[in-house]
Amino acid sequence: MAPNMLQTARKQGRLQLVPMNRVRHIKFDPKTKMCLGTEDLNGYMAVVILSTNAAILGHFAPRPESASTTTVAGDAHIKAKMNEVRALLHQHLQDFTQKPGSTGIIAYAVYMGATALESKKDIIEGQFKE
Repeated sequence: MAPNMLQTARKQGRLQLVPMNRVRHIKFDPKTKMCLGTEDLNGYMAVVILSTNAAILGHFAPRPESASTTTVAGDAHIKAKMNEVRALLHQHLQDFTQKPGSTGIIAYAVYMGATALESKKDIIEGQFKE
């Protein structure tokens, strides 16, 4: 089987891997062709902000790594992670300045006709609307 794009970028040394519960920014450079990627989502979530100049990628579990399994703890965890995304966006805002006619898209996976983790989706979406 042919390698996928993530495997190819890793083999070529062009991949900055974003592990679970982390957020990374990369400014695109045509010389190095570095890229961001993540793996092992397994029902977790990824948040991507992308422009022609740069990208931000976050890979989040729906709950903190502690043993807590409450919805409140999970919601607080996603809010905290989205605060990291927003802070990184503001830090590198010049890389994401909108041009006339640009747009934002929020995409979600749908499984068997429903969006998984609906409350987390609402939190993420709300962060982009603020």
